[in-house]
Amino acid sequence: MEEIYKEYRERLIKNNVSSLELEIFDIFIRKDFIEDTLKFVELLQNKDYKGILKELKSIEKSLYNIKDSKYTRNERLAYSNIARGYIIRLQSIVNKEEETRYDLIEQGEQLLKQKDVDVEVYNKWIKKYKKHIIENHKKGSREYDLLTICNLSIESKLGDNIEINKMLLRMSVEFGKEILSFYV
Repeated sequence: MEEIYKEYRERLIKNNVSSLELEIFDIFIRKDFIEDTLKFVELLQNKDYKGILKELKSIEKSLYNIKDSKYTRNERLAYSNIARGYIIRLQSIVNKEEETRYDLIEQGEQLLKQKDVDVEVYNKWIKKYKKHIIENHKKGSREYDLLTICNLSIESKLGDNIEINKMLLRMSVEFGKEILSFYV
């Protein structure tokens, strides 16, 4: 059993998870609180904070339903408090990600209302968009691929025609804003 946990931990490290995911793994993985260990590891590996939140809330509730005497009341209370702390941390991360997403949508709408395309301003928005995607989604995931589909920028221009490049930038912002609007 110990070898399996080591293998899971190595998989997480290979996928460059943050210390937060490793801490959660180390604290809860060897306990009886998790119903599906593989699913939990995949949530951590994919940095699926909403899924991890759901799992931690389930763990927190299950701690009070343990019938055997494997864990003392104080141990259950301690694990519950630890789970509560991680829940608060993850909610903060999720809320920040959603705030950034709404800001990008709003800024994109403002840009699209302007008649003229300011290349610098549009490129700045696209850079913020890319940063948001990279920070919040694992490369190669379905979400990452969907959200990067509109990554057109002045660097990937088709030619030297400035008007075409401006049109591509406008389309990038429009696609990015729309995808963020409908992406949950």
